[in-house]
Parts: sequence; structure tokens; C-alpha cells
Amino acid sequence: MTSNSGQMFVKVLFPPTFSMASKTFMFKGNDEVGKVIQNVKEKIKTQLVNTPKSADWGFYLSEKKIWLDNTTPISQYDSLIKLSQTQALEFRDRSTHEESSVGEVVPYIALASASIIAGLAAFYYIKYVKNS
Repeated sequence: MTSNSGQMFVKVLFPPTFSMASKTFMFKGNDEVGKVIQNVKEKIKTQLVNTPKSADWGFYLSEKKIWLDNTTPISQYDSLIKLSQTQALEFRDRSTHEESSVGEVVPYIALASASIIAGLAAFYYIKYVKNS
């Protein structure tokens, strides 16, 4: 999902009422989820014409049953998206779905961070300790 340049490719699944089922977008990995959602809304504004003005659009990761937090950089969710079966985010109206709250994402971010730290520790051990 994330390239060497910090760009991130994200497949977005749309509601069945939209004329397109999905589309892949490219964003800066350090963009906050809220900014990414605004960019998606701008690129698909013709699809939003027949949706309620009160719609609170967000990204939902259905396998993990979590809403992505609008203030978190999209890159923080990269490993969760890659591990999901669809490797995609659902573009949903938060006000019509009650599956889960954003607070449930904290353990997953902690797990992803722990995995990165463990990988770095293993690399350090192999490169510097074992070979000395």
C-alpha cells in the first residue's frame, strides 16, 4: 500500500447506491484520514449529489470492525489494510452504521507498532550482535 516515496495507494469500496463499486486512490501517507476523506469526496462529488447533506462520511475497516480516526495519518492503518482480506476501506456514512467506535483502533495501532519494534530489534541483533 505504501510506496518508497511515502505515497499510499488505497482501494476504496463504495456503498451499493453508488454507480461505481470501488476505486483506487493515491495519497500522501502522512495525510490525516479526514483530509483523505475530503479528497475522496471531492473526486466523487457527482456520486454524492443524491446522498443526504447530513451524511458523515468515513472509512470503515469491516474485518476489524473499526472506523478510522479522522485525526490519524492514513499510513498508521497501512498494515491493518494490508492484512484485511479485501485490502480495502469501505466509504460509509457513520450516521447509518453503528458497528463500532473509533476507540477500538488503539489496540491495533499498538500491535502494529510492537510488530515494527520487534522487527527492528531482530534486524539489529542479526546485523550487529550475531555477526560480531
